[in-house]
Amino acid sequence: MKHLIPTLLGAALLVALPACNKIPSSDALTAAVEGVGAQADDQAWDEKVQAYIEIGNRMRGFSSPTNETFAQWRARDAAKVEAGDFKAIRTDSHFFSDSDVQNLKDAAAMPGATPELDQAANALLAAIEQGLPAWSELQDYNKAKRYEDDGGAKGKELLPKYREGIAAIESAVNALAVQVDAAAKVAHEKTVAQFKADGQLLELHTWEALGSAEKVIDLFNSTDDFKNEAKIEEANAHIAAMEASIAAMREEHDKRQAEDADSLPTIDRYESLAEELSELAGSYREARKDPSEFNDVVESYNDAVDMLNMMNS
Repeated sequence: MKHLIPTLLGAALLVALPACNKIPSSDALTAAVEGVGAQADDQAWDEKVQAYIEIGNRMRGFSSPTNETFAQWRARDAAKVEAGDFKAIRTDSHFFSDSDVQNLKDAAAMPGATPELDQAANALLAAIEQGLPAWSELQDYNKAKRYEDDGGAKGKELLPKYREGIAAIESAVNALAVQVDAAAKVAHEKTVAQFKADGQLLELHTWEALGSAEKVIDLFNSTDDFKNEAKIEEANAHIAAMEASIAAMREEHDKRQAEDADSLPTIDRYESLAEELSELAGSYREARKDPSEFNDVVESYNDAVDMLNMMNS
């Protein structure tokens, strides 16, 4: 899955095609953004949303396979579970460790008006509390191969509880992602507006370039989307805007280096970031012919945001 671009940036994950597990759907996201916008009016909101974005970025590893092969494996294993194979369950309960649960609780308790986020977080906490025990027990049972001793009796007993619990957890994680994405988009718009108001042109052009790249990624949920001429035309326009922002970013970086080098970060990765986004543009142009190349688009985007994170840390 791709990064989100909040007030400060979170961790990266890849999106996979054609496994359309990108979250949320455009309709759900649009509705959520409209609900969030009016609440984004203070520093407490910014800090709370940042906490949720960090949680959401971590959870994307649970929601979305990192590439097409992993997506196929996950779909295969899910089908086996539905057919009664208790050995094919998910083994990534580490996404819901004690520290992850505490982070969710802490975010929900922070000041700031985020009712939709809080509701989604509390729903996920309830799903984890209900579903994690049987999942963990079955995971441990399989790891220790105790089915060799009891002929699989305990595995068969736990499987229905696992299936019910994992369905609730997956649904709750996806619902939280809708709200996190919506809040991140509003936070991004606020930050860009602040850069513009303060005359921070290097930061402004950088965030605008990343914003254009994100819009490209958001357009493509499956390989079939590359057959949609309207989407291709829109993506082409975003790539052109991104490349214009890259040029402006480089120009402003050179100017600041000459006039006020001390204002640049100690770890200055602006040029590396620009190169990653240029590679993104190239991968996108290849993806128009071969959609399997789209993963390289997202990987370049994530690498670019990693570099921005380094400069912000």
